[in-house]
Amino acid sequence: MMARLRVSTWSALAVGIGFLLSEAIMLDARIRDYDEGVYWATFRALARGEPMFSTVFATSPPGFFYALLPFYLVVHSLASLRAGVLLLCLAGLAATYVMGRLLAGNLGGLVAVLLSATSSVYWHESTVLQADGPSLALSTVAVALAMLAVRTEGRGRDALAAAAGLALAFSVGTKFFGVVAAVPIAIVLLGASRGRARLVTVAVLGGVLGLLILLVPIIGSPQAAYKQLIVSHLRAGELAHFGIGRNLSYSATSCRSRRWDLSARWWR
Repeated sequence: MMARLRVSTWSALAVGIGFLLSEAIMLDARIRDYDEGVYWATFRALARGEPMFSTVFATSPPGFFYALLPFYLVVHSLASLRAGVLLLCLAGLAATYVMGRLLAGNLGGLVAVLLSATSSVYWHESTVLQADGPSLALSTVAVALAMLAVRTEGRGRDALAAAAGLALAFSVGTKFFGVVAAVPIAIVLLGASRGRARLVTVAVLGGVLGLLILLVPIIGSPQAAYKQLIVSHLRAGELAHFGIGRNLSYSATSCRSRRWDLSARWWR
């Protein structure tokens, strides 16, 4: 049994190392997506100390930017930001192995991590400066922590449940679609053989703590944050149905609003 466990663990580790080496080649590649240039400019502004949702326009939640900002502060380059994304996605692979192993044994964990590592979508998102890969990775980590919590005894049980809620909040704070992970987490915690109410409560408290942390950059400009995070996406969806006329109308309104804002700041 132990020999089989060691074989599957080392095999999964080999898959992870192979994934890391193949992805490392892409860290210093040219811009691979339009969003990368936009996000890169945002990180440069944040590194100069400019406030988010004020002088910095952001259509992604703050968790994405502040999770990767330390990497950019260490080395001011696009490659360093991609390295941060890659590390988060490696954590997602590790969580995938844990989930597969808990659900289907050692071989199941190995197969799960192998399928994820060879997925063309996951491979692409792991070294491109976008929020999709990190959010998915954090969601996977949150579910894996919840599964470990129901199988753990003692104080570690509550700690893992709280960490699951915290990871879920950070996933949502990276990209809103991370909220879908709340469904499997709820199923896992509510399916616990005992102490399910305590587990759910602790996980919710962990999630609330994470959301409070993520709200810090929004407190200074809540209206601007709402427009950038919510309204901008809704309007983008509208333009697909109403054509270029509505697009030009929104562009003109935005330009006038920006001009008056700059004028007011100049007169101050």
